[in-house]
This record gives sequence, structure tokens and C-alpha cells, in this order.
Amino acid sequence: MSLTLGTRSCAGRKALVAFSGQADLPWLRLLKPGFRHCLVAVDFAGYWIVVNPLSNRMDMAVCNTMTAEQLANFYQSKGLRVVHTRTLDPGRK
Repeated sequence: MSLTLGTRSCAGRKALVAFSGQADLPWLRLLKPGFRHCLVAVDFAGYWIVVNPLSNRMDMAVCNTMTAEQLANFYQSKGLRVVHTRTLDPGRK
């Protein structure tokens, strides 16, 4: 499988942001319960690019078998809160 990002804009792509209340690090308990961890999944050409920042590494995955609703339902079944959104272009400075 090969994905080429090239110079195409990423603005307007479907995205899911999933939140969890899990807090393995003591300082994360300062954050609001239910929002102590998050991950993002962005739709890119029919594939979901999932980025899950962890304390000791950045976990990344590519999924191609789910719709936005199916992926959201999967995360919700694991106890995460899911927000449907779209990506924005940061623009030039």
C-alpha cells in the first residue's frame, strides 16, 4: 500500500476526535475527567489515518475498512467520546 500526501490541501477532510478519561500519568488527573487522553482519525483518500499520542511513543495506524460512523461506533464501544469534525487549513503566516 502506498499513500502519497503530495501538496494537496488537507482542509475539509472528515475527522474524528476521540476522548478518554483514562489517566496513566499522575499529572493527567489535573485535566477534566473524560478528556484526559485524545486521539484523532483523519479520512484521506478512503483510508483513515489514526494518530494516538502516548506517553512514550506516537502510535499511528491506517484503516481502510470502515466508514466514519463505523469507526466512531468502534471507539464508542471502547468507552471513548467521539466528536465528528473536519480538518482546517492553517493558512500561511
